[in-house]
Amino acid sequence: MMTDRMGRMDVERAVEVRRQREEKSNQVDLDDVVTPLRFGALGPGNTERSRLRYYDAAMAIMLPFTANATSAVEIGCVKPAFVRHLSWVERKLCVAPYFAAYKGLDLDARASDDDDDVEYVEADFLTWRGEEEDDGMFDVAMSLQVLEHVVDPGAFMKKLLATARVLVVSVPYMWPDCKKKCNHRHHMISADTLKTWSGNATPAVETIVRERGNGAARLIAVYDNSATTI
Repeated sequence: MMTDRMGRMDVERAVEVRRQREEKSNQVDLDDVVTPLRFGALGPGNTERSRLRYYDAAMAIMLPFTANATSAVEIGCVKPAFVRHLSWVERKLCVAPYFAAYKGLDLDARASDDDDDVEYVEADFLTWRGEEEDDGMFDVAMSLQVLEHVVDPGAFMKKLLATARVLVVSVPYMWPDCKKKCNHRHHMISADTLKTWSGNATPAVETIVRERGNGAARLIAVYDNSATTI
């Protein structure tokens, strides 16, 4: 009887060891992910935004949640899109009603059609019906500095949360009305504002990033809808 019990324990231990090995083999080495990233220059090339800290912060914060992602979508973007930096992700989309280009964007910094592996979809996100994988969800969605511009940020945020297992958003933090300089529809956005827009969803990570010089602050939040980290 003791021998049978030990035999079962050996089998269970062997199964667990095999599971751990398979799990480890399916994990992407973060060193391989981080090495190609150009931290300090993730923003639009040759513009005053190219070295903004919030791009670096958003990337650094999302990495632990997205290292094994195979699909990603950016909602609202310039061209080339920020999502292109997720080089380890097989399928990358950008969905926007139009694709903005910041003043001064270096044409050499724009990815050519041959080099840019992002699929650009010109559509209104609220009416867009994207399909991904069997459950209709992307692994990752991101929407950086977009919510403050939309008419109904609550509906927009709720669709964002339903679009992917992991969602990364950023908004201007406690900015007053900056008129035509920014064309924001919403002002003085706080963590409580984001909580209201999200229907009281709780972010896994939430942080405030301040820029050099003018100290402009942005709130970045990561929502993890998956049972386990991707």
